[in-house]
Amino acid sequence: MNKIKVTFICCYNNEEQFSSMLFPSINNLNIPICEIDSIFIDTKNPKYKFVKSAASAYNFVLNTYRETLGDILIFVHQDIAFDNSLFLQRIITELSTNPRQILGFAGVIKDVNVKILSNLKYRRTNKFITGYQVENKEKVFSLDECCFALKKEWCLKILFDEIVCFHWHLYAVDLCYALKFNYGINSYVLPEIIYHKEDNSTGLYTDKYYFKSMWNLLKKYKSRTDIIYTTCFVCRTNLIFAFVKIIKTYFYK
Repeated sequence: MNKIKVTFICCYNNEEQFSSMLFPSINNLNIPICEIDSIFIDTKNPKYKFVKSAASAYNFVLNTYRETLGDILIFVHQDIAFDNSLFLQRIITELSTNPRQILGFAGVIKDVNVKILSNLKYRRTNKFITGYQVENKEKVFSLDECCFALKKEWCLKILFDEIVCFHWHLYAVDLCYALKFNYGINSYVLPEIIYHKEDNSTGLYTDKYYFKSMWNLLKKYKSRTDIIYTTCFVCRTNLIFAFVKIIKTYFYK
């Protein structure tokens, strides 16, 4: 039986964080049915000076290594860590059974209220990051960028939108919506626990680049949905309403 090849892809700018969290975690993974590969891009390295955004970095990887990439791609932040292989076993099982899905570890739903779901924990304190946890795989509108996985074929079909996601924000959200509207592929949060950040000294943030990316996203999908849901910001795609909300949020947050 051929091993399933999985490629981890990370674009990082903090060597200390990368070396203490993500890098050793990936090196310690060992699943007999899986061949693990990784591609890391240090954005401070001059040879990657052409990289202006996460979307451009990831598209560079997809285009340059398309023949050698694994069948399953896992895009992951530098401040993610794993203490076992359960999350990877789940990803492999899920995508082998149903390749038409995107899997992540934090996402947004709406029942009565908007809820951010995840079983992410801070590594130092072992406390859950979000107020709502998941017991089972949960369908969501979109996923957080910290860690998400899908089959390579879908990335190669659609690539990341470097115009909409011109900076370091919302590229996973855009991918979720693009694959949903163009191919009917849904996004899901998995219940397996992984670590994100050491503690809560740093957290979610929305800078001017985030809101510019959000504005681009709203314009892109305004004819296809009434609301864009992200783990940091939810907004109607009515551009007048969106403009007012973004301005108020940015200046009075």
